[in-house]
Amino acid sequence: MKIALYNLTTTVLSGGIETFNWEVGRELQRRGHEVHLYGGVSSQAAKYPLPVFTYPFRSRDQFPNFGMRFQKMAERWSMARNAAEDVRKGKYDVIIIRKPYDLPWILWIAKQSGSRVAFCSGGTEFFPGYERLIRKLDLFTACSSFNAGQIEDYCGIRPKVLYNGVDTEAFQPLPIDTALKTKLLSSSDARVIFSAARLKRFKGFQHVIAAVAQLQSEFPDVYYLIAGEGPFRSELDECVRRFHLADRVKFLGTVPHYLLSQYYSIADVAVFPSLYLETFGISIAEAMSCGVPVIGSDSGGIPEVIGDAGILCAPGNNDQLADQLRELLRNKTDLRQMGMRGRERVMSHFTWQHTVDRLESYLQ
Repeated sequence: MKIALYNLTTTVLSGGIETFNWEVGRELQRRGHEVHLYGGVSSQAAKYPLPVFTYPFRSRDQFPNFGMRFQKMAERWSMARNAAEDVRKGKYDVIIIRKPYDLPWILWIAKQSGSRVAFCSGGTEFFPGYERLIRKLDLFTACSSFNAGQIEDYCGIRPKVLYNGVDTEAFQPLPIDTALKTKLLSSSDARVIFSAARLKRFKGFQHVIAAVAQLQSEFPDVYYLIAGEGPFRSELDECVRRFHLADRVKFLGTVPHYLLSQYYSIADVAVFPSLYLETFGISIAEAMSCGVPVIGSDSGGIPEVIGDAGILCAPGNNDQLADQLRELLRNKTDLRQMGMRGRERVMSHFTWQHTVDRLESYLQ
């Protein structure tokens, strides 16, 4: 098949949607499909040697603030004006998009070129006319059963499930990086709780800090490392001061994605206490792929990712989180076994090969 993966930010940003396009594109190419990636002009280097076509666009903040959805739509249409003719002339068998804001014009182009359109949703960015547009799709998927249910509740249409994947070669169990651990903590024997995500209130890291405060007397060698930056940093700093944990909680700033596996190698447990209804949880799957035991919120699509290979806690429950961390830190055997189960679950459910297997079956 000749396939176009169209998404403005694929060549501009780094994140879940962007990773999906690069990884799915690479795997489809490996299988003999002709794959083209479409994105916005940027200085970001190509992740893999795939044919890439980029076009100028106006960033969303250059449009009137009639709401974020309007600005996102306008930003994408500013690129679509420049890309439309090339996409039409490409006469693709399938055009795959990840954002609903591309639906109107992609469906118009596909009607002219005879292409099929697949929309692989990863969220709930609904807008007037959404239901009418998705009824015209040839394939409609969601990133989890939970996300499929959200969409069905909104418009009465249930998409097929297409899970995200993990690069299990980049994210694999590694020997403990003792040099990194000693550099960060001045001790290779310290026990480490680890989280990685953008610092926003809904990520729930404030509740891990509160849980660590309950553990500090029993576990004087436990540290909490947080990788990421974001607008909630000052509030987290205040939380650390309030619990007198300046020597226990360390903010690492932005850690390059390709280095995360080294940081997971020094973690005894990874915690993802989201307060928001996450539709999947790619960071959780990456930690599991590295063989790290995980604790996540019992909400949204997170239970689908963790399954029986980790621990689920009620969102925002400091005491339950502290109790679960206490039990794990007391028993190294449980930690090792849970880490092994997590890796096995990812290998059997969430590789990019599994994702593309299912995508190909849907497109047949």
